[in-house]
Amino acid sequence: MTSVLFNIDILLTGMPSPPAIVGTPGVSVPPGSAVRLICRSAGASKLTRLIWLQDGQIIDETFTIADGFVVNELEFKADYSSQISLQCLLEFPPMSLRLSEFTTLRVIG
Repeated sequence: MTSVLFNIDILLTGMPSPPAIVGTPGVSVPPGSAVRLICRSAGASKLTRLIWLQDGQIIDETFTIADGFVVNELEFKADYSSQISLQCLLEFPPMSLRLSEFTTLRVIG
């Protein structure tokens, strides 16, 4: 009788939560103000990406993953635009998952 031993590696990956924007979303700021927005998602794995977009264009792809969270911090000075529309996009390729959170800052002054 011959025995055959198989080694199988299984990667179990939970699905990340929808992204959430914290900081100063949906508010009015004077021109020249420093703005700091944080987008984060729980349940992240090394396969999760969190990206900031403005008008559909990527403006920040620098995210960190630690303690089960993926975080991307966006810092900028508000310019003289009347409105800044931002999107935080979560991508999770193993499940072809793309989730977004949107915010608009109004620059007044």
